[in-house]
Amino acid sequence: MNSFGDQGLVQGARVVVGPNGEVYVVYEVLGQVDADFMKLRKSTNGGVSFGPEVVVATEYSNFGTGAPGFNRNRGITFPSIAVDRSTGPYRGRVYVAFQDWT
Repeated sequence: MNSFGDQGLVQGARVVVGPNGEVYVVYEVLGQVDADFMKLRKSTNGGVSFGPEVVVATEYSNFGTGAPGFNRNRGITFPSIAVDRSTGPYRGRVYVAFQDWT
């Protein structure tokens, strides 16, 4: 699912299905220096194949380096995902949320 460049530093994958059967997968990729990334891939054929990775957000997990009261050295920043499956004007819109420590 993830690219070779991610070097296996991927965690917290979440899957959701859109209103027309699209499969979305969002996951966190731990960066090589300081920034981490939330990435997303989409399949339009039931998960047989997926399009390219898209960086949804750059975030800083700050493992053990937060301010007093927020210094959580085992902090988890897994993503959440939802797709609007209503019949309203935002049908098909993808929403991604995560906890950011900055």
